[in-house]
Formats: sequence, C-alpha cells, structure tokens
Amino acid sequence: MLYTIGSRVKLRQTGDVGSVSKILGDDLVEVRLDGGLGHIPVPTDSLTYEHDLPPDGKASGGARYLEGKAPNQEEPSPVDLGLEYTILKPWGIQLAFDPVVSAPGAAPTRYRIYLINDTRLPVIFQLTLTFTGREAWTRVGKLAGSSYVEVGELKHNELNDQPSVGLEVRRQLAGGTGPKLHRQLKLKPKQFFRQLLTAPLLNRRVHHYIILPNLDPQPPKGAIKGSLSALTKQEAGKRNGNSKSLYERTPNPAELAAFPREIDLHIESLPGAAKRVGKGKHLGVQLEYFRSYVQRAYNLGVDEIYIIHGIGEGKLRAAVHAELKTMSFVSSYVNEYFERYGNGATRVRF
Repeated sequence: MLYTIGSRVKLRQTGDVGSVSKILGDDLVEVRLDGGLGHIPVPTDSLTYEHDLPPDGKASGGARYLEGKAPNQEEPSPVDLGLEYTILKPWGIQLAFDPVVSAPGAAPTRYRIYLINDTRLPVIFQLTLTFTGREAWTRVGKLAGSSYVEVGELKHNELNDQPSVGLEVRRQLAGGTGPKLHRQLKLKPKQFFRQLLTAPLLNRRVHHYIILPNLDPQPPKGAIKGSLSALTKQEAGKRNGNSKSLYERTPNPAELAAFPREIDLHIESLPGAAKRVGKGKHLGVQLEYFRSYVQRAYNLGVDEIYIIHGIGEGKLRAAVHAELKTMSFVSSYVNEYFERYGNGATRVRF
C-alpha cells in the first residue's frame, strides 16, 4: 500500500489516526498524530487508510503517491546475523565507533559508526549527529534483532568539535510501534579513548557505548543510574569486558555442509552489488559482504575459509587484512600462493 504526504492514516494496533508528514524510506513514514500527540515513525505495513480511497484510487487534494525513500536520504543496510547466534545475555542497543587507519600501526583518521542491537527485538531508530549544537546528519531506519548497521562516520579531528549523538528508538510491534526511548550521548575525547572493548556481533575492538541496556520504557527496579559512560563501564564490567563469552557457536549440520568455503569479493561476483553503488563506493560494499560472510562462517563453526580479493593495486587485500587484524575470533590469516587462487586470495582460520 502506497502513501503520500498528507494521507490520512490509522495505526492498525492502536487505532490512532493522523496524517503522513514525511516519507522516511526503508518502508517507513512519519505520521503526525491527531490531538497533538506528536510525530512518530511507523512501518507502512502497520498502517491503513483512515477511510476507503475514492473510486479513482487517488489521494485527496490532488496529491500523488510516493514510493521509496525521500530524495537524497541514504538508506542504511542492516547486517542480520541470523538465528545461529545464541545471545546469552544481551547488552541492548549500543553505539560502536570502529577505527579506520590508512596503514597498519597508524593513528585512526576516522571512525565508522555502527548501531548494534543484540536483543531479539526489532526496533525503529532515528540517530542524529551534531557538532557544537549544529546538526550534521540524521539517519532513520529499521534494525532487526541480532543485527547491526553502519549509520555514518566521524572524522578523528571532529572529536574536538563537541560531537553529540541523539538516539530515538521504538520497538517495532505487530500493527504499530512502542513508546519512544531517547538518549543523548556527548562524546568527550578522554572518555572516548577509554571506551575500547570487543563489541558484540562486530567481534572486534571498537570505542563502545551501551545506550539502552533494555527496551522497556520504564527502567526496572534497581536500574543503573548515572552517565552513559558509567553505565557502559558497569555493564561491560559485569561481563569482564569480553563479548566473546556472550555467544556460543551453534552449528547447524545442514547449513554447515552447504556453506561455501570461499567468497569472491570482486564487485561483479557479489549478488546485486554492482547495481547498488557507483564505482567510487565499491570498497565499502565489498567490505560489508566480507564482514557478513566471515561472521557467518564463524557462527556456523567453519574452521577455514578463503577470501578472494585478487591482486590489482592491493587496496582490497589491504582493507581485508586490516579488518581481519581486528577480529578477535580469527586465529590466523595468510596471503600466499594457492594452487586454486594463485596469489589473489587470503586463507583465514578461526
């Protein structure tokens, strides 16, 4: 079902009515509820029209239907790790700042920002980055349980510009959404560099913050109080700072047998990748496929895999090796001559 800005809609679960005020993309729209109840993001499959459409099927007021995302809005691509990840004690909704270096041993030039959800509850999120109170960008999307999504980046020198992250989260429910949960995180350089640990799902060392340890709108009795830094430190301390203990590898024999022991990262070999982005963004997409593949291989209990990156200028190989270096569950990796691949592949062992 398609909606346009101004369409009168009803929430299936609650019966609340309002008007579509913005097309957010990723099958989400923003609805301005009647009675001054505010604006909320809602999945389109949780809505219906307030009244039946006219016989001609056109929206009122001569408006035309809009499909897809709003112009110039980037759509995050969540990485869903699947049910083979058994989470023993989730950390909740988290932010991770993944250092990016230009060469091994060099200082980071920027940080990829990830939003992590290691609960089983799907959510809708809106994340805003500001500097000295001025909005830099906002991302809106859906995040399934046991998944993470890259939402943007922070340059290293921007840590001196008083960066702050605002996060709004709502649980995605059948027929609607739950109450809004909001947190504001001010990034202070000294604190930022102390927040280094191995993040759940990403399984590599990042600058890490626990934002919402649970998705209950009312804090449970005895909930931790204080700053987000203190909350992160206390929650991580309970787990000895080691996220590997949160997960068990639970191989499925049929999936393990069928899982390919190699991945070809050439853009034309990745399903649908060539159509997704322009040439200048190939490396980012290739690394998305690489991370997802390696993580799935580890989760399924695979012992050894091959990453086909080719030779070329060596940029993809260097990026792959930099990623492997941060993965605590990787035992070893080597790029040497293999009869099947020549010098264009790296063998990874867990």
